[in-house]
Amino acid sequence: MQPLPIPPKTEHPSDTPKSSPATRRTWLCAVIAVSLCIGIQAHAAPLPINDSTDLPYVGVTNGSTYKPEATDYAAWLGRSKIHFVGGTLSFGSSSTWNNIQNPGSWFFTPSSAWVAGDPGNRTLVICTPMFPGPTDRSGPTSGTQTGPVSFAAGAAGSYNWAFQGFAQQLVAQGMGNSIIRLGWEFNGSWYAWHLTSAADVPNFVAYWKQIVNTMRSVPGAENLEFVWGGANTATSYPIANAYPSGNDVTGRPFVDYVGADVYDAGWVSGGYPYPAWATTEAQKKPFRDAVWNNWIYPASPQNGLLAWKAMADTYNKPLVIPEFGLWTRSDGYGGGDNPDFIQRVFDFIQEESNNVYFAALYDKDAPFKVSPVGAASSHPNGAAKMQSLFRLGLAVTDIGGSVPMGTSVVSEGTYTSKAGGANIWSTADSFNYAHQTLSGDQTLSMRVSGLTNTHASARAGIMIRQTTASNAVNVVLFVNPAGKVTMTYRSATGGSTWLGGQAWPSPMAPPSPSQPVWLKLVKIGTTYEGFYSLNGNSWVSLSSPLTVSAITSPYLAGHATCSLVNGTLATAVYDIYSVTPGSATTTTVDVGGASPSGSSTLVNGTYTNQGGGADIWSAADSFNYTHQSLKGDKTLVVRVTALTNTHASAKAGIMLRQSTAANAANLMLSVNPAGRVALSYRAAAGGITSAAGQVFPSPLNPPSSANPVWLKLVKSASTYRAYYSLDGNTWIAVSAPVDLPNISGTFLVGLAVCSHQNGTSATAIYDSVTW
Repeated sequence: MQPLPIPPKTEHPSDTPKSSPATRRTWLCAVIAVSLCIGIQAHAAPLPINDSTDLPYVGVTNGSTYKPEATDYAAWLGRSKIHFVGGTLSFGSSSTWNNIQNPGSWFFTPSSAWVAGDPGNRTLVICTPMFPGPTDRSGPTSGTQTGPVSFAAGAAGSYNWAFQGFAQQLVAQGMGNSIIRLGWEFNGSWYAWHLTSAADVPNFVAYWKQIVNTMRSVPGAENLEFVWGGANTATSYPIANAYPSGNDVTGRPFVDYVGADVYDAGWVSGGYPYPAWATTEAQKKPFRDAVWNNWIYPASPQNGLLAWKAMADTYNKPLVIPEFGLWTRSDGYGGGDNPDFIQRVFDFIQEESNNVYFAALYDKDAPFKVSPVGAASSHPNGAAKMQSLFRLGLAVTDIGGSVPMGTSVVSEGTYTSKAGGANIWSTADSFNYAHQTLSGDQTLSMRVSGLTNTHASARAGIMIRQTTASNAVNVVLFVNPAGKVTMTYRSATGGSTWLGGQAWPSPMAPPSPSQPVWLKLVKIGTTYEGFYSLNGNSWVSLSSPLTVSAITSPYLAGHATCSLVNGTLATAVYDIYSVTPGSATTTTVDVGGASPSGSSTLVNGTYTNQGGGADIWSAADSFNYTHQSLKGDKTLVVRVTALTNTHASAKAGIMLRQSTAANAANLMLSVNPAGRVALSYRAAAGGITSAAGQVFPSPLNPPSSANPVWLKLVKSASTYRAYYSLDGNTWIAVSAPVDLPNISGTFLVGLAVCSHQNGTSATAIYDSVTW
């Protein structure tokens, strides 16, 4: 599996105000922080959530130093990457600034270790107070400096010692590229650095510039970035007056991001608290709407999220939302378990013109707790909405008291699942289930390339299940750590589990990247048949088809993992995961006047396709296409074992296409008769075809049964990644990712063959097909 490229830091060459909003799409980081505040508007249809580098990441705000919950939260949302926001200080301590200059302090030790664990993908975002000393501004009572603190003193450089020492420690701990949330929520009244008087604005701005200059002047800290951001609340002065415009001593802007913290709370007429009679979601909605429209996102540009977005647009800065969240307030002025707020934040983040760079759910303590990570959720409806909107891949459920919390994270088509659980057996089960809802006939297949040996009977595999109840009807096909493949089933709710078949493949070895096991479960009506393969091509049936009539549509389908030692996590790795409707049939067409008439036959999983055609290039194509209709994210894999050499540029491979029109938008990953692999695309109907990349595998041989070429195309929203392999295991990228927004909705996917000699037919043979 090829790693995702690391997103570059955003460059800000100047700080010149601009009158038009920036519309560049940037990525979102996932974060964790310490703060509380007050409480964003949907416009166009949201962009798809994805775990790539050019679409949003999301995160969590949950503490002052790194905690394992940060990574668990990413797993709860099925994401492979997360960034962490932590606060530098506990604000009541007069000696805190001295503490953070100690390399072994409570702040640096866990956070630096976390960054060092995966430095390419982990960036620390740090909430940093503007004053050393207690929250009442009385200043430090011991240490380097004592006495009251003020913006005026800071503007004069009195506290440069503190920020210089802080930057030095960041560099020493390998965190010199952190993002600093300096003086966050400065427009509120609850922190020592609160800026509530217009008279203090000039000193605030001058002090900000002192801090940035001081920290970036430390060798190794030149790449620190700074967030200028406040709470989503009204101020007695225009927030634009407090913006530190201009550039620092290095020529860089003093501000890299404009930020706003947004919570579901508000003080407007017709809003919160809910009246006593408003107990249903429908009854609460008008009050939630009033708070959103009149407090969180009012039309006035003087306060609310709109004011912060206007500032970001004016200075051409990405907008960040370091904290957003639900809030059950004791005085009733919070919206409580409000999934509609989560939906609105999601819509705002996904609107491209808002140019959001990162956003984080505040997920700490009972009044705010949303996710079930680390502690029970205080807002289960919000948690369900959060996971349904922001989660990548399949939903994940711990069934039957499986502990600890299981996870399933997807990255470029590979699922890494962690699970406890006592067993999948008898009259009730205990395991972790990554699943989706399906109906009708289906064929599910996957490759298991890893399973921790927590127990000889630990298991990983494919499951079809009626519900998530522990005693639900189910059929499961799994492999154990020794490589034995087994199929079991429960035919009635609460009934016993029965053995449907098992096999000991030869060689019997633990599932691993070098010894993967392919599994395939076929549902036709009420019958189920399980197969395994050691190469993804030759399939062996475990038994005669089983009949389980109690599973009715809709049902759940996905992969199940069980450590068989409840309380201990087993890790399973799945890839080439495919769900194909059993009733779906492929259609073969000759696109663009290709001749002679092409054909496609399917025998025991092997396609033999024939087609003519002039080329797949320029502004229109001519080839034979065997396809079916699909939608959503997909991982497509095929092995090419033959291609007639009718021309050096004849081609066979995988194609996604918006329609069968000759000039349709499309993407094709192909191999030619010499074995060269290429990725090409037409971004829009009638446009010119472009070459994204090509590779010349070694050995460079004609595709044949002795020298097959595997092709893999991963579709994630509008981003496509292409790979080839000479063994079906080690995958090599063909090009950089390609973005094609014009292939959308229901599209076509299938096998294309072109002889490059119209009137002459070429034959291509494909097997190991998953789509």
